Amino acid sequence: MNFNEIYKQIVIDRKPTPIQKSVIEDMKFPKYLKAGAGSGKTEVLARKIINILKEDDEVDLQKFAIITFTNKATDEMKERIGKFLYYHFLKHYYVRKDPELIRDENFMRKQVELYNMIDISTIHGFCEKIIRDYGMLDNISPNFEIASIKNDQNKIIIEVMNKYYNNDVLSNIPEYVLKNLLEIFLADNENKGFIIDEFIKKNTDINTINNDYWNNFKKIFFEIYDEVYGKIEKIKLEKNILTSNDLVKRAAKLIENSYVINKLSDKYKYIFLDEFQDTNNNQFEIIDNLMKKGVKVFLVGDDKQSIYAFRGSDIENSRKMASVVEKLNHDEQITMTENFRTDYELLKIINEIFEHKFNAQNEELEFDTENLTKIEKLQGNDLSDDPFNIIHDRELVDVIKHLHDNVKIKDKKNTLLRNVQYGDIAVLCRSNFDLDNYAQLLKEKDIPVEVFGGKGFYKSKEIIDTFKLFNSVINQAKVYQTELKFTDYYKSIVTSKDEINFYLFIDELSLVFRKESIEGILDFIYAKSNIIEYYRFHQKYQSIANLHKLKDIAREIASEDFLQPIEFMEFLNNMIMSGKEEDEAEVANEDKSKGVVSLYSIHKSKGLEFPVVIIPKMEKNLVRKSLEPKIIFKEIKEKDDKKYGIAFKDNRLRDINIKDEDYEELLEDNTKEMLEEEIRIFYVATTRAEHKLILLTEDSSEVDKKNTVSWGKWIREIDNGNFERKYLYSFSI
Repeated sequence: MNFNEIYKQIVIDRKPTPIQKSVIEDMKFPKYLKAGAGSGKTEVLARKIINILKEDDEVDLQKFAIITFTNKATDEMKERIGKFLYYHFLKHYYVRKDPELIRDENFMRKQVELYNMIDISTIHGFCEKIIRDYGMLDNISPNFEIASIKNDQNKIIIEVMNKYYNNDVLSNIPEYVLKNLLEIFLADNENKGFIIDEFIKKNTDINTINNDYWNNFKKIFFEIYDEVYGKIEKIKLEKNILTSNDLVKRAAKLIENSYVINKLSDKYKYIFLDEFQDTNNNQFEIIDNLMKKGVKVFLVGDDKQSIYAFRGSDIENSRKMASVVEKLNHDEQITMTENFRTDYELLKIINEIFEHKFNAQNEELEFDTENLTKIEKLQGNDLSDDPFNIIHDRELVDVIKHLHDNVKIKDKKNTLLRNVQYGDIAVLCRSNFDLDNYAQLLKEKDIPVEVFGGKGFYKSKEIIDTFKLFNSVINQAKVYQTELKFTDYYKSIVTSKDEINFYLFIDELSLVFRKESIEGILDFIYAKSNIIEYYRFHQKYQSIANLHKLKDIAREIASEDFLQPIEFMEFLNNMIMSGKEEDEAEVANEDKSKGVVSLYSIHKSKGLEFPVVIIPKMEKNLVRKSLEPKIIFKEIKEKDDKKYGIAFKDNRLRDINIKDEDYEELLEDNTKEMLEEEIRIFYVATTRAEHKLILLTEDSSEVDKKNTVSWGKWIREIDNGNFERKYLYSFSI
């Protein structure tokens, strides 16, 4: 095999664009690269690391820390770097006199050998290593456990609250309400990387005129919070436990220690961090301190894709870091806008949507309008017709069937047209509630689906049917036996080629209950009822995956203690009745390859791409009373001084009809930030599409009578409604 054949096998046969090449070869640090959707940032990151290995004589792979946002991104980055490393090693081997190669063959061989030890991790993984190595300096044992302390936290909150309930300010507040407010406040601050210290309390405005009740409440709330927080930290120390958020918080504190920062700056010469737009305060501090110590930092992010405020990320951290880097580097920020994902004609339409000025509640919302671009050779080679549709008042099922039966898109080689398959289609939902509802609807209509990000595992029919099967065998009442006729197990058995009698199956199952483990019982049920084959015949691949996951859950529970069938039945009943949120299982690759419609929450779809994207529920009101936060705590932007505000939603407190005068003012600012993130969430959803994008809306003549803010309304405002009219599409089935 010659070198060119090996080259084609190992790396993507595409040279970097001039902009990408300039980023890859630039050896000036620190640098914050703004990388637009689909701009090939993973490849640029991998190539840049290889370029540094070629150019910097004092560095090898052990001097890099590469930090990603998810475990999946970590795996992808490692694979990409491995391919390029192997390619360059082979290039040395086959083309020893290549003028581009500065390092010798032995060095490149060593890098290939070091590859499996390369330090690529999520930010939490990176911080965990720091704490394991240096945590003793902050009284953290190196063998700490990463775990939740939810039960201990509940006990502490109740214990501390009870000490304060003789205060008149709290007399009319139910315990569960105050407990819930404390839980929210604790979680929000942990996610954001905030520690409510004396400086913050001193600079929090709790002296509003004509707001005496709430001023007093806030003072007591801070006192209770302080005591609760202190006790939680103490019990974590006693139990040698850190939570996921603690990893970043405690690492940020350790890096302030001169010994630790010196050790880290000796260990790492380069730090690469992806998705910087989604960092919180602690993550900002970690990078800022390492950068000041001289570590060469390369950051990648895109403010237009900052969508994780609920996890504590703050777009202001990204903006502030861009300014810091620019001042340190004395250089303008580079932005990669070239998109390799989306067809040219569709990309122009997406740009048109987001060039629009978004408004809500008589105020213009902030969104970076810099367009995505297409390199010249990729312009005008679209094959797919009609890349963008707005569809009124049609059910999602009908739209999917219409696409499957009537629409053609480009094939993978981009040379021919082919019919849309189920596996091409991704439905991206704004909420888990909508995601779970659509998953159930599509399953009922026998459309093969896989759900990512939904929480409907215990709501799914196959899990409820399994509970009914256990219940009928254990309780043996006639009503439970009758219920079984409506389960998929009954349908599977009575339609089986093996001609199994359903009631003989139940009798045999009763005997199995007496001698087998829960895992053995489930194995018997799945095999004897032919339920897996039944679901596969009906293309219900998600149901198959969920049944396998149920067996894994049973095995995990049983590993802690021997589990009786009645205990497992009660466990299932509790999960189903309480509406326990649990992700549905991942469909096996062999089933997925047969074609399943992918249902994603938009947050879960970030970083992915799909031939066809459908975005439903465009008319969902983004500003609803139910979405108003129960507590708002935020920094108030002033010229020089740092000030903070805290406010509570008054209808959370029973028998108190006193309005918190601070709430409306903080809510207005909070709502503006929330709506700006909604634009970014919509942007992330639209830029997942490769060939076709469909927005499902309602009839504007009815919707616009309501005073709402929605993605659909923003679409109708583009070019005074002409944009919507241009792309409105109807079909019949």
